[in-house]
Amino acid sequence: MKCWHCGRELENLIRIPFKEICPHCSSYLHCCKNCKNYKIGMPNDCLIPGTEYIASREGINYCEEFSLGKTGFQQGADPSKVLKKLFGNDNN
Repeated sequence: MKCWHCGRELENLIRIPFKEICPHCSSYLHCCKNCKNYKIGMPNDCLIPGTEYIASREGINYCEEFSLGKTGFQQGADPSKVLKKLFGNDNN
């Protein structure tokens, strides 16, 4: 698993306590951006229907639906690279 913010590998984590922070960048790990259910565009940006609204996707939360993602969100992803990965390179 990787930290959503710095992208560094986090080892020996099976369960993330609510207040756990990344040892490399001090970002909260129990947050939306580190959850496998985080999906921008879904209601409340979550794949689980009916979840409570959480104002800060990067801050600590107490969501009971939190499920540790395998790779994290990765802050600062280049939008053009994301689009190329999704749709391929269009050179018309």
